[in-house]
Amino acid sequence: MCGKDWKGTSVIFCGDQVIRLLLEHQADVMMRNCAGHTCVMFAVGGALKASNLQNAQTDRTEQYLQAVRVLLDKGAPVNGVTAYGLSALMLASTSGRVEMVELLLQREADVALASDIGLTALVMASDKGHVTTVRLLLEKMADANSRHGNGKTPLMSAAAQAYTEVVSELLKHSADVNAQAENGYTALLYAVETQLKDGLVCPIEGSLEKPGLEDTLRILLDAAADVNLMGPRQRQTALDVLEASGNLEMLQRLRERQSDRQSSSKSSRGEDQRQWFGLRCLRPVAFCWSWCC
Repeated sequence: MCGKDWKGTSVIFCGDQVIRLLLEHQADVMMRNCAGHTCVMFAVGGALKASNLQNAQTDRTEQYLQAVRVLLDKGAPVNGVTAYGLSALMLASTSGRVEMVELLLQREADVALASDIGLTALVMASDKGHVTTVRLLLEKMADANSRHGNGKTPLMSAAAQAYTEVVSELLKHSADVNAQAENGYTALLYAVETQLKDGLVCPIEGSLEKPGLEDTLRILLDAAADVNLMGPRQRQTALDVLEASGNLEMLQRLRERQSDRQSSSKSSRGEDQRQWFGLRCLRPVAFCWSWCC
């Protein structure tokens, strides 16, 4: 199936009926185009285009879902990858098309597949803020601490755009809140940055609007994010970045959250120490009691 052949065209424009007709005439579901794209990828891509039209074409999207079912039933590889490692599941995940992701996962799509630069389906879903897709992938044991690019994690991508729900889901599945990329950045540092030239699968020019920033910072701090870890820019911490950007309100809130956590931690340590000393005091009494009896 190279770029302009009938099979690829039928997947993109005509759906499952034409595919069935071609299959009756021995069309090969294993063929790929010159870049390595499979029939399943074309069907997934067609569904994404249909779903992005202004008036959502539910019927059209369902046709592409059915086309994927037909192709997989006939032996098309669900885990086929391009020359640079892109899979059908990655395509579906980056758009957040839940029905397509569910179908591919039901057909044993591999959540661990990674591109030549380490991109996985989970990374791509996290980068776009698709929380339902992220949840589905994590339930299938996708690695919440996988690395891509210069050592970035899915949590860093989600935090960079303050996708609070995605950040929460990743942390629930043991994402390392204090992991550092090769440039020294953590999820917390990515969260407070406003000029992101790095950190995203699809970079965004200019400043980012982050309406979920306060909740994202709260969740990261609750997960024991270290505000003292330094990034590459003149060795700045998250507090330094907020102060330099003039975001004094968020800086104050971050300091308050840090203070609350430290107070809670001290209180917890004090209680542990009291319990420990209490046990030490009781040991001689318990010993004497056992000896007398």
